[in-house]
Amino acid sequence: DIPISLEDLSTRKVPATNLDLNNLLSLALSNRPEIKAAYLSKKIKEYGRKMARGEYFLKVDASGFIGQSGAAFAGENLSMKDSYNLGLRGTLYFGGSSISPQASTEKTAPDLGTNSRTETRAQSVTVGLLDSLGSRSNYFQSQIEESKAKEEFSAQRKAIVIEVKEAFYNYQRAKIQIDTARKELDYRKKEGAIAQTKDRLHQI
Repeated sequence: DIPISLEDLSTRKVPATNLDLNNLLSLALSNRPEIKAAYLSKKIKEYGRKMARGEYFLKVDASGFIGQSGAAFAGENLSMKDSYNLGLRGTLYFGGSSISPQASTEKTAPDLGTNSRTETRAQSVTVGLLDSLGSRSNYFQSQIEESKAKEEFSAQRKAIVIEVKEAFYNYQRAKIQIDTARKELDYRKKEGAIAQTKDRLHQI
């Protein structure tokens, strides 16, 4: 057993730390790893929802070739002429379907045995019925996952706030109990001193 002196306890001071509840909450919400993980998970789900939503934006693909081409039989002089090929294709999803307009233009050098060049222009539209249900389903799923991540973040934040408040109020209560115990000890010491003084008077 380790002897504990009441004198030592009465003179021992509680650290005079001025802890502010709002400051403690701010530190906990800024540094606790679980709240950081919940926040990052929420942001990941948010970006996932934005990516899934991006599938419904208009997409445009372009391809092309600009240069020279030519053809000649063996022994003939090869004459190169300007040639080009340009193409555009757009894709837009709506509901569970899609529409894809296309346009292209092409101009080539004369083929072997001909003197005229070939020039072609074409436009077309392709409509896909219910061909983007998978993308639509992914978008709705991403919305659900984002909402779930937000709820988990809020629940984690609430749990940390409750934990910090409980610890803070327990700390305040402990300070009051220690202060009360110290005052009680001082009072008992004074009573003891008075009793000793009375005892000495009776002995005289």
